[in-house]
Amino acid sequence: MMRMIAIASLLALAACSEDAGADHKAKAAADAANLKLAAGQWETVVEITQVDSQDNGTPVLKTGKTTYSGCVAEADGKKPPAAVLAGMDDCSYNTVYMSRGRVNASISCTRPGLAGKISMSNEGSYTADSFELNSSIQTYLTSDGDVKAAAKVTGRRTGDCTAAAPKAA
Repeated sequence: MMRMIAIASLLALAACSEDAGADHKAKAAADAANLKLAAGQWETVVEITQVDSQDNGTPVLKTGKTTYSGCVAEADGKKPPAAVLAGMDDCSYNTVYMSRGRVNASISCTRPGLAGKISMSNEGSYTADSFELNSSIQTYLTSDGDVKAAAKVTGRRTGDCTAAAPKAA
């Protein structure tokens, strides 16, 4: 009889812990589905790691790092300004998908002094306060200098939005 009571108690305890585990998994799934970049000032670092010239001109992009700062508004966490994910001003999304910590974005940008566009395809991961992306870059210029490039793009929230954020450096 004592053995039956002990087994019944263990079974009841196991059922409770299974319910708690299921509740935890459901909450974690809901949190992941609602994950977005936190509102505030963001610093984006673009490190171009490879540049391949596509014509006889001098490549318009070079290997190295640039830093950009931009603001993400509370309402924009699931679709932050394209400039924040691209690391430069004057950008717009062709497509963007951000969900469950994964991001896939196709971005078109223009740059002062360049006649044409820069296309970026970014894939990677994000949390509320950071992101890491691998980027494939292709330029489409009206003059020589077109390139295909590869870059690592990282971002982190640095605090509240500033009135006049510094531009790409």
